[in-house]
Amino acid sequence: MVTLINIVELFILSFVTNYVYHIFGQIILSKYKKIYTNFKIKFLDNVLTFIIGFVFISLVALISNFFTSLNQYFNSLIYLIILLIGIFFLKKDIFKSETLKFLLLISLLTSSLIIYSDVYRPDAYLYHLPYISILNNNEIIIGLNNIHFRYGLVSILQYTSALNFNILTNEKGILIPIASIVSTLIYYFYMILIRTVKSKKITYNSLFSFSILIYIVYKIIRYSEYGNDALPALLTFYLISKILENEFIKDNFNIICLLSVFIFLNKTTMMIILIIPLIIFFKEKKYKEFQNIFFSIPTLLLLLWFFKNFLITGCLVYPLHYTCVETQWTNIKKTEIMAIKAESWSKGWPQNKKELTFKSFNKNFSWLKAWSEKHLIYILKIILPYLGLLFLISIISSGRFKRANFDNHKISIPFVVSFLGSIIFFLKFPLYRYGYGYLISFISLLFCFYNINNLHEGRLFNIFKIIIIIAPIIFFTKQSLRIYENFSSKTIWPEFQKVLSKEDVKKNIILNQNGLMVYKDSNDCFYTNEICSQYDLDENLIVKKVKKYFILEIKK
Repeated sequence: MVTLINIVELFILSFVTNYVYHIFGQIILSKYKKIYTNFKIKFLDNVLTFIIGFVFISLVALISNFFTSLNQYFNSLIYLIILLIGIFFLKKDIFKSETLKFLLLISLLTSSLIIYSDVYRPDAYLYHLPYISILNNNEIIIGLNNIHFRYGLVSILQYTSALNFNILTNEKGILIPIASIVSTLIYYFYMILIRTVKSKKITYNSLFSFSILIYIVYKIIRYSEYGNDALPALLTFYLISKILENEFIKDNFNIICLLSVFIFLNKTTMMIILIIPLIIFFKEKKYKEFQNIFFSIPTLLLLLWFFKNFLITGCLVYPLHYTCVETQWTNIKKTEIMAIKAESWSKGWPQNKKELTFKSFNKNFSWLKAWSEKHLIYILKIILPYLGLLFLISIISSGRFKRANFDNHKISIPFVVSFLGSIIFFLKFPLYRYGYGYLISFISLLFCFYNINNLHEGRLFNIFKIIIIIAPIIFFTKQSLRIYENFSSKTIWPEFQKVLSKEDVKKNIILNQNGLMVYKDSNDCFYTNEICSQYDLDENLIVKKVKKYFILEIKK
């Protein structure tokens, strides 16, 4: 009985969270109708509306933390305001049956992803959850990066998660946002396939979405594997899918800019995506719109993120030391060392048998042998089955029965960007999770380019129908197996908190100045009400307080 109540609670909290995101998206899109046009398919409207709401919720969280902690009562007030605005200004629009069906379905997907799962390890315990805890308990802390260097590597997703801690959800609410947005994007690619079968029309977008759905079902349906990596990859797939739609580039440049910026804010290694709006700007000759673009929400979001990074780390993009400015809380030399170490670890540093320094290891492909011993094997284990399946589908569906003229202009932009991103990924940070958004996009676009004029539509439609049937079966089978395996050993909600006794905190305090206390946990920090680090702090670290803001300075 208790288990059933907890499951119902999870579904209800997921639905409420999703409803707020969708209503906020409706508010934004009804206020700024020029943001999007030419959307005739209702279920795609719902997906876009949800994503816009999710992005703007993240923006609200980011702005708010400059002035206040994202505490339970403040967050509840924000959500209440959104709901009231939606009820009074959107009226009947927020109660459409199609919208409710959409929200019920993605809430089912959301709760099924979360139930009896784990959070992403080890990063969630290392800095995702501790950072969310800091947001819930403090306004922005200047120089926070001096407590734990990983606090400079956070995603805007941590802000979205922190804002979902409210009176209704309590702390458990922080676990919902990533599952919500992933569920929505899974739903999107699945519905594109259904639309294609109904319309009986093959397009670049339908082929791309088909290949992406296969990858999602194959690799992105486990909550415990998301972290900060799945969302930027899925949003990249979504952005490319929208670019491949007819007239989308022409009428929705603002959305392309917004999504590109949001992808970058979720994962710094995805910054190459920012080239997409730049290419479109020159290719579509949008020079007259420059002023509108400069004074726009995407630009505001990007500038605020840079400002947040500067206050926390002294750098616009951490740990790129050439973006750093010398301040009282900046340690540029240490930042440069961290950047070199981070690159070395992504290139297989633990397999380094030549006793090279970090800097020497990164140069002249000295890392290639060490990287190939572990990371290359891991990448091939994932990519080769996916490539093999796409190749098999290409063979089965091949046949020049009908040749149509397709506009290669749409595919050229994401093709060039994903190829460039894949090259930079290999040269600078070849850890699979850092760049699979580029790799999978490039492979899927190759699949599209080859098959668009080299296919038997009847055969391909039959394959589409098979995937439409087996995709949900695979999804829910995997979730069911996880539930069965963990039913007796885990709780319904992923373990994310650690209960600390006053004695545990007291004996591990490593900083206590001017009302700011930090304790050390050499294992995992988890989500707690105290600021946590896994490392000893710089002995020259000084805490100052200006009004309500803490400043963590390094004594020079």
